[in-house]
Amino acid sequence: MKRWIVLSFVLLLMLSACGPSEEDMQSTVTQVAAELYGTQTALAPTATATPTPTITLTPTFTPTVTNTPLPPTSTLTAAGVEKLMLCYKAAVSIQADWQVHRLVTDTWTVDGQYRTTEEKIQALNNFLWERSHRPGRIRIFDKNAVPLGNDTLVVDGVQMESKTFGREDCDPHLGTIIASAGGLSQGPWGVGSSSRISHSRSIIDSAARKMRKELLDVYGIDPAELEAIEDPIWQFVYNRYSVERPDWLP
Repeated sequence: MKRWIVLSFVLLLMLSACGPSEEDMQSTVTQVAAELYGTQTALAPTATATPTPTITLTPTFTPTVTNTPLPPTSTLTAAGVEKLMLCYKAAVSIQADWQVHRLVTDTWTVDGQYRTTEEKIQALNNFLWERSHRPGRIRIFDKNAVPLGNDTLVVDGVQMESKTFGREDCDPHLGTIIASAGGLSQGPWGVGSSSRISHSRSIIDSAARKMRKELLDVYGIDPAELEAIEDPIWQFVYNRYSVERPDWLP
């Protein structure tokens, strides 16, 4: 009996030794759980930070609008340009005479001597007489005395008319030339302080400048041709009245 009990006890010990121990079972459970968690982790979607695109503002270059002046347009025929040259000759002649007019009607002479009213009147009359008798003079006369009549400018024997409304020939300068030429016959009283006289002198000077620029820039006239017109006129008034040509002329 005792032998049987011993054998049974030994058998139980052997059976216990053949099965997994509790530690092994716990280790196995832990390992399976770890592998299971790792598998789930591998299968789960990975949350990766998607970079947010940076919006770069491309500078927009707005072109600068510049007002480019259009090239001047030739509007006159060859015959029209010839008339414009005659108008320019009249403008330069009257421009020079306006400088003489200011000199002879001034209260003081060139050498600083006082001039009385009677002396100014005499100086002006002498100037007007000389002007009307000089070679190649510019003549202006009124063809019709009514308010809408035509004033006529004669240059080198060529007649050019200026209408009060709708000027012809050398437009828009002809009316300015005629109006300024007529002002030269005004009496000398108060000339030094007269804004009207100063204005007349200014507008004919402006007209001469514009005409010269047009002839050079628009119609391509050789500067030597214009100098051939200008030089004799200014040389004459300088020799006779000591009046010099303006600074803007070459």
